[in-house]
Amino acid sequence: MVDKDRFRRHYASVPKLDDELARELEGLERAGLRRRLRPLETGAEPEIVMGGRRALLLSSNNYLGLANHPVLQAAAREAVGRFGCGT
Repeated sequence: MVDKDRFRRHYASVPKLDDELARELEGLERAGLRRRLRPLETGAEPEIVMGGRRALLLSSNNYLGLANHPVLQAAAREAVGRFGCGT
């Protein structure tokens, strides 16, 4: 039988991961390095509007603009209907 109390004592001396992550995030915030996701005002196309400004979106998987192509959209709908969808 495994001595579960032995492990419980060991982990009790380790700071909680949540506390450690909170300290790390606070440090990033103070240093001005915390990443903020900025919402798009348009779909993820090659050219987007973000913060009221037009820009090229070079960090997307849709840099060719194919995600909005009617043939690909129809194929995606068919595939989801046939196979389902998940992350």
